[in-house]
Amino acid sequence: MLSRSLILVAVLVCSPALAAPPETTPVEAPALATDVFWHEAPTLVPVQLVFPPGFTAEAPRTLVVALHGFGDTSSRFRPVADVLAAAGHVVALPEATYAFPAGGRIGFDWTLHHLGDPAAAAHAIRLLGKQYLPELVEAIRGRVTVDRVILLGFSQGAAVALLTGLHDPETFDAVVSFGLPMFNPEWFGPDVLGAARDTRVLLVHGTHDEVAPIDATTRARDGLAGAGLGVTLRTFDGGHTVAPAELEAAARWIAEPTPAASAPGDERP
Repeated sequence: MLSRSLILVAVLVCSPALAAPPETTPVEAPALATDVFWHEAPTLVPVQLVFPPGFTAEAPRTLVVALHGFGDTSSRFRPVADVLAAAGHVVALPEATYAFPAGGRIGFDWTLHHLGDPAAAAHAIRLLGKQYLPELVEAIRGRVTVDRVILLGFSQGAAVALLTGLHDPETFDAVVSFGLPMFNPEWFGPDVLGAARDTRVLLVHGTHDEVAPIDATTRARDGLAGAGLGVTLRTFDGGHTVAPAELEAAARWIAEPTPAASAPGDERP
């Protein structure tokens, strides 16, 4: 027999009286001042974990946190994770936190970029770097044995990866950037780059990228290498994409135990 509380829930859900809001008569109202602000609230975000062949939770593995691009989804970014997992890495595919209409479907935004509000974007970036991504890594450490953590991103995800990874070298051992859309030297003060001196950086960019021209990536290479970081720049004949051959090369680069093959400013075609 249904409990009285369950019967009440069923009545409330199914009642025709609640099927539509009551009709109201439009009234003339004066224009009122309004404001919109963003308030922090705990939420649940889906994260896919993709495991390599022969995976066991006890054996230490490199963890790659892979960030999709602006307007994309973690599910559509899954082919990238499959390649990295096939190379032996555990891959986490988190979803960006802000949904918006993107070309007839729902896409996701890491930094509220779609609003065009610099203050909101700055707040979103701080939450990503200080809470979301570091806490995600700690949550995964509770599920699998992790020896190194790599932050990889494409397009907007690449900018987030570079900002977060270099500001938090205690959490992230290396950064991989595909199709970086922007770079500002003011993102990183001398103290930040000094602390991140041992963080390896791989920059990958298509020479025919019309969405995010390669200039941002070359400026990043020059600025980071000039500060003494080990930077590898790889270019390929293509556009704004994660090229399959370059993704396989990135998987091998991630597996390298030392930065010996990625001296500052090193370029590889």
